[in-house]
Amino acid sequence: ENSDRTMHRDLVLSLRCLGRFFGRYPVAIFLTNGTTAAEKAWIQQSAPSGLELIFEEVTLGFPQSLLDAPGGPDGFLAPPRCMMDDQHWWTSHRSCGCRCPAWRPQCWPLNWMHATRFFTAGMFRTTTFQNGNFDFFMRLDTDLFMVAQPALDPFELMAERGCVIVYDRISREAPGCFDDFDECTLVFMDRHGYRSTVDEEILRIGAGPAAAGGQWTVGDAGLFTSAAYLAFADFAASGIYSNRWADQLFLLRGASLFGPRAKLWELGEQTPATSICLAPLFPEGSAGNEGGAGPGWVHRKGGFRDPQLLRTCSAEDVFT
Repeated sequence: ENSDRTMHRDLVLSLRCLGRFFGRYPVAIFLTNGTTAAEKAWIQQSAPSGLELIFEEVTLGFPQSLLDAPGGPDGFLAPPRCMMDDQHWWTSHRSCGCRCPAWRPQCWPLNWMHATRFFTAGMFRTTTFQNGNFDFFMRLDTDLFMVAQPALDPFELMAERGCVIVYDRISREAPGCFDDFDECTLVFMDRHGYRSTVDEEILRIGAGPAAAGGQWTVGDAGLFTSAAYLAFADFAASGIYSNRWADQLFLLRGASLFGPRAKLWELGEQTPATSICLAPLFPEGSAGNEGGAGPGWVHRKGGFRDPQLLRTCSAEDVFT
């Protein structure tokens, strides 16, 4: 996954791209113990001048619900889970969630599942988030590169409107990628004595749960570090591994259950008109729109090898 230290190099290029437009905000970099002190120093030295970097070492792993299951993760993911083409992919490839998407089934690797668990819960338990110094956050994949001038500042938009997520659209997750997610939500609400009013506007799209996000996420730090949201994230975590539930499901469902229109935070204040601010981050026709990303973004593993990306983000001095 990180041969030739591709992730570290893409990270530096992503920082160069991001720093052109969001250089006034600090950037947190979550690293595992596989990153050496020399590599960390190189990232610091290669980042845009003046950009504040916060490094925090993290550990990725299974949620407690899988560790406590009979037989541990192997027992939980035993057949009939993780089956495709009469093969048990957890045993052979350490992959699962094999119905996602239904029209082109595939099994998803363990590193994807661990990363999603981190994006939906572990990240919000880090010291960086729990110290309470941040009101809002933008999470980016390391191989996602901002190549156009944003049309707005999403943090200012959230502060102005009171929403807890900014994204350009609400969509329904692909069939096969949300099996039993609604049922899990109902069980959670029953067991935890949920007494608030769900924000139904962002609960479902058609026959499936609503989703927002993907390679990047903008959200309210207070909501997603709350005990209420994290209890839901922990309760539903096993579905990441068995059914390939993604962060875009967790975060929008969290906003529906615990956001400003769910009346948990009302406390006499006027309830915002919406929990999610639907606003394109980039003007129509912006550069980018590559690698499955929208306008303004290029999504490409090994992007540091692309001379055009290096020129766009003024990173030629680092890689040439």
